[in-house]
Amino acid sequence: MFLNLGLAQLEIGELDAATESLRNAVLHGGNHSESHFDLALAYERGGLLADAEREMQASIQLNPDQPDARDALGVIYAEEGKPLRASAVWQGLVREMPDYEPARTNLSLLGSQSGSQSARVGK
Repeated sequence: MFLNLGLAQLEIGELDAATESLRNAVLHGGNHSESHFDLALAYERGGLLADAEREMQASIQLNPDQPDARDALGVIYAEEGKPLRASAVWQGLVREMPDYEPARTNLSLLGSQSGSQSARVGK
């Protein structure tokens, strides 16, 4: 119930209410990766990047087979000013799923912003 409410609130731009509902979804159903994923997105939208990172990692720990969560974690790392971590996440996704376009795009964007720095990761 809290998850659906939080998603609806997020959709209409009620970020504070959505964040609270999604926190409740995690509290009352903490073993669901989707609740952590959506709470991480709410935190990220609100600029609470450390909280977003923590929740996205929790989502991935509960369900490692979700490329969108791994890609979003890379975005959070990039926003936190951690380009090497972001690059490592996206390079791993590209290695495992060569056709996963979001990671390829983000890796390319990161490379164009940081020059050769991202090319050193993973070698």
